[in-house]
Amino acid sequence: MQFYCNNCKNNIEESVYKYSVSNFGKALCLNCQNSTPEARKLADALNKLGWDAVLEKPVSRMHIDISVKKAKVNIEVDGTQHSLDLKQAMQDLKRTCFTFNRFWITLRVPNSIVRNKEAFDEAVGYIHKFLSENVRQLKGDVYDKICDFIRGLFSK
Repeated sequence: MQFYCNNCKNNIEESVYKYSVSNFGKALCLNCQNSTPEARKLADALNKLGWDAVLEKPVSRMHIDISVKKAKVNIEVDGTQHSLDLKQAMQDLKRTCFTFNRFWITLRVPNSIVRNKEAFDEAVGYIHKFLSENVRQLKGDVYDKICDFIRGLFSK
């Protein structure tokens, strides 16, 4: 029998499957088990809204907490060290620029928002709207490019 991670859809061994189901309540690969509780909580909420939010996606030499491919948005769930530690803050800025240069947006969500029930529910609503709008804009960009290409074919 084949076992798959509920988050990233990768194959997992039966022992990993059994461990994750008993400890996390669902099948998770080792990478997804290493995600923070805040990242898992946010990814679960987004998945309930229909987004294919993947935990711990490797990009080049870094790991993204949550990746939403359809919207081309990476979500980093950050602890306080991300704003208090200058070296960490600079590294985060570099990572944001790196992914932006590949046409992905990085959205940063503080752990404090995820840990607060009222703030979390409100934030999930905003993130859902953000993702939806980005998908809409991406489709518009593709549509516009296709139309420009077709116009170019017939204008010659």
